[in-house]
Order: sequence, then structure tokens, then C-alpha cells
Amino acid sequence: YIVSSGVLPTLVKLVHSSPTEQLASTAVSVLWVLCYRNTAAQELLVKLDIIPTLWHCYLRQNSPEMLTKVTGMLATLAESRQLQHQILRLDLPAHITKRISLTRHTRLILSVCSALRAMVKGYLNEAVIKYASFLLWTSKSSRVVGVACTLLWDAAYINPAHCVQLVMLGALDPLLDLCQASANEYVLEMVCATLDALSPSEEAADCIAYGGGVECLVALCHEYPGNSAIVESAVHALWSLSCHIPTQRTMAERGVLELTVALLHPTFQPTHSKDAIQSSAIALLRALCDSRARVL
Repeated sequence: YIVSSGVLPTLVKLVHSSPTEQLASTAVSVLWVLCYRNTAAQELLVKLDIIPTLWHCYLRQNSPEMLTKVTGMLATLAESRQLQHQILRLDLPAHITKRISLTRHTRLILSVCSALRAMVKGYLNEAVIKYASFLLWTSKSSRVVGVACTLLWDAAYINPAHCVQLVMLGALDPLLDLCQASANEYVLEMVCATLDALSPSEEAADCIAYGGGVECLVALCHEYPGNSAIVESAVHALWSLSCHIPTQRTMAERGVLELTVALLHPTFQPTHSKDAIQSSAIALLRALCDSRARVL
């Protein structure tokens, strides 16, 4: 009813040229609610140039609260392919990451990263990848590291062809560093899952192998046998790595063979995902047994 009543143009004008920040902020909040999963509202907002208007509003107000609301609404609008393309054409993810790169407010970072994830879904955005890598290097918050891993995981998992670019943009280095240095199980779960998403790429596999990733994944399986999320991702990543011949040739010498035997032993009783873990372990064992030398 509200959408069809003709009030949207008035709300958009308030966002664009409201005399007070509070009024503009309220108008954004109302539009955000109205356009949530509402195709009619989204189509009308396209005609009203809502995306440039939102960005102009943020630039004018420049407050953390407004950034949270504007990016949240942009994420909602990105559900429409037409609006997502407009967001990407205006290069808003790059502008957003530039503006929040110096903030240390965890809640703001989490909110904005969640919005960025929706904005770039299905695409590889260089600015977002670089920002995620920056967060992995600098953040002490496990939640921030987790959302940064999710941004990288999305890019790798949605389109494996992105993995080469992720390597070129330096996304692997902080992941391998965390894999070796972190003692936070949630962080390690997210890092292992992201390495698992990257490992089917030959370029990423080479970097993981030569960067000490194989030994690190093996060590994590031994160190956290009760954490099924870590073990499942790590073993699946090792299996993916074993599919690349250059990496496969050295894996048996890095403790992988002993790990597969331990995972298939009757004493191995994870809290959950036992079938998935042991299926990956069997596939990994088959890959390692491709040559007679490795069988011996």
C-alpha cells in the first residue's frame, strides 16, 4: 500500500536533501524496510536513481550509523541483478572499503562486510578481496577474521576461476599465516574452509604446498581431532591438493599418509561428520597410492 501510494519519491528526496541527518537517516531506514524482498519497490527505486542518491547521502553525512544503513540498504537492493550491476558500475564496493579501512569498530566492520558480501555476490571484486586480506593481517577479532574469510570463500567457491586472481591479489599469505599461528578454533575453522575452497586451483595448490600449508593442515588434524569442522575442511583440502601431481609427489613425505591411516583407524571418533571425513581420507589415500613407491 505504501509503495503504491506514491510516497517513495518524497522519501528519496528526503534522503537526497534532508536538512537534518536524523531525518535523512529515518528516510533511509523506511526505504530499506520497504524495498526488502519487494520487487515493485525496487523497480520504482531504480527509476528514482536511489543508488546515487544513497551514496550522495552518505558522503554528505559521513557518519558510522549512516554508513551501516546505506551499505545495508545497498545489500538489500543488490538482490536485484539490475541494481547489483549499477552498484558495481559505480564501483561502490571500492569506495566503501576505502572509507572503512581505517576504522577499528568491530560492529561497523561486520555490518559493512556483510553488506559487501551481498553486493559482490557472484563476482570477484578486487577492492573487496584486498580489504578482506587487510583484515586477516590486522584484525584481532575472531568474528572479523571469520567474515573476511567468508568474503574470500565466496569468491573462490562461487567461481573456481577466481582462485588465480585471489592468489595474485595476495589473499593466500594471511590465510597461511593464520593457519600456522592462530590458536583460536573458530578462526582455524574459517581458515581451513577457505583453503579448502581455494585448493582445487592448481596455482593456489602450488602456493599452499610451498607455503607450508600441507604440513600445517596435517598438524591441525592431529592437534584438534575433536573439532570436526577443522578436520573435515583440512582433510578435504589435502585431498584437493593431492589431485595436483606436483603437490601429490611430496605429500606422503609430509605426514599425510600417517594422517590418513589415523583417520581410518577405529579409534578415530569425531563428534560429527565422520563419514565425510573418512570419505575424504579414503580418496586422499587412493591419490597417494598412485605409484608403487608411495604404496611401499
